[in-house]
Amino acid sequence: MIKIIFEYYLGGIDDLLYCLLIFIVVNYLTHILFAIDKHNFSIKALFHVLLCKIAILILVSTTHILDVHLLKSGTKIRNYTIIFYIS
Repeated sequence: MIKIIFEYYLGGIDDLLYCLLIFIVVNYLTHILFAIDKHNFSIKALFHVLLCKIAILILVSTTHILDVHLLKSGTKIRNYTIIFYIS
């Protein structure tokens, strides 16, 4: 099931997507550690950050579907979107 989601919606796991997923996980863990350090740990705030990370993945999947079905250009826009969020 997970493989189907990554293949169809996100264009498969290539090096760029793998790098983006690593950056998302590291960024989320950094938010958790920062919240603990500042003594304002809130599940609501961390849930908001998690929703933002999920929104990035939804945007990447949207650009992949746009590339494949509408523009038929391979993965150009998807790759540019991933590079944008990595940078």
